[in-house]
Amino acid sequence: MSTTSCNKRMRIANKQVLQILTTQAHRRQYNRRFSTEFVESLPENVNFIIEPILVHEHCGGKSCEPHMRCFVYLPNKLDGTVDEMADSGFQIRIIDVDMNMFSCLPNAVDFSDSADESVGESDASTTAEL
Repeated sequence: MSTTSCNKRMRIANKQVLQILTTQAHRRQYNRRFSTEFVESLPENVNFIIEPILVHEHCGGKSCEPHMRCFVYLPNKLDGTVDEMADSGFQIRIIDVDMNMFSCLPNAVDFSDSADESVGESDASTTAEL
């Protein structure tokens, strides 16, 4: 699989990983980032889908190292059971993610792939390294 097609795959991240991505986005002064307070309000027991939108190369109107601009799919209701959150519908927020960090995020399950390409132990250990 080429780097380009690999980067187009949806990924997953839990609250802890989103905290790391948010901290890094603030340090690098990326244009699209979450507030620390917002990430703190997220539930602990949920993996969030991250969809890459485009490779972005600007911070504050100036050229910078390429990073991945991503949609993050979040439930409208951020408390309650997983079923209640899923039933509440979803909102989409945007965050800029370092390319290396993005490539370390585990792939979301893609039902069009064969079973051997779905999220496995190696993907879970990669998330633990973040």
